Amino acid sequence: TFNDLAGKILMIHKDMYRFGRYLLNLLTIMMGENFTVVSPYLKENIKLTKLTNMDIIPNGLPSDFFNLTAMPNQRKIISINNGFSTRKNVKTLLRAFSLVRKEIDKITLILIGSDYESEGKAHKWAVKNSCEKGVKFLGVLSSKDIKRILDDAFVLVHPSIEESFGMVLIEAMARGVPIIGGGKSGAVPWVLNYGEAGILCDVSSPSEIAKAVIDICEDHNKWEYFSKAAYNYSYKNFRMSKITDLYLSEYEKIISKII
Repeated sequence: TFNDLAGKILMIHKDMYRFGRYLLNLLTIMMGENFTVVSPYLKENIKLTKLTNMDIIPNGLPSDFFNLTAMPNQRKIISINNGFSTRKNVKTLLRAFSLVRKEIDKITLILIGSDYESEGKAHKWAVKNSCEKGVKFLGVLSSKDIKRILDDAFVLVHPSIEESFGMVLIEAMARGVPIIGGGKSGAVPWVLNYGEAGILCDVSSPSEIAKAVIDICEDHNKWEYFSKAAYNYSYKNFRMSKITDLYLSEYEKIISKII
């Protein structure tokens, strides 16, 4: 199963660990015969001829992760990313949040993940660029804490420029959190059912992100719609029992060729 593009990851993180993963990736391609990918975007970007007939089987979540929560009283925007990189694009989100604060009082942006701790890379950049007001830098948290914060989140903004899948998207969807993501951000549109289960916008533009946040904060009907749509779509398509059935079908197909 391909979860990302090892060569592209190596170009972003030029270290021995990623180089080792890249070599393992090549070895697996040369020795393997049956492959799957987690998204259509990933399938389109794997150019090797022998892998053109790969089936798409997404990642999933256990059934007990799914829980449709009510609209929170407080407006808390959440974003979960690992690494304060250009690809993750959180600088644009911070600039967008500064615009949101001019229109909406008592709103908070919560940043979670490596490089997003207090006095970390993101915090220092935000202070230097006057984007730190109203932002909480929590850094790396446990899965239990992230689930608790998701249940208290008004909307999740995922500003990433590119994703091969995006586990954080389906985690938020499974808790009924409306999502704002990039309309051209790799697999993001597919995971969000091309705008039916999440709001798509131009994440390269602070004003476009800000507009999307303001719109859903001020329109409770829109919030309810995307909360339920995200939950229902994720429950139908990304529940682990569903993913298990897809893998079992894949194994049966492979076995039938052998027999």
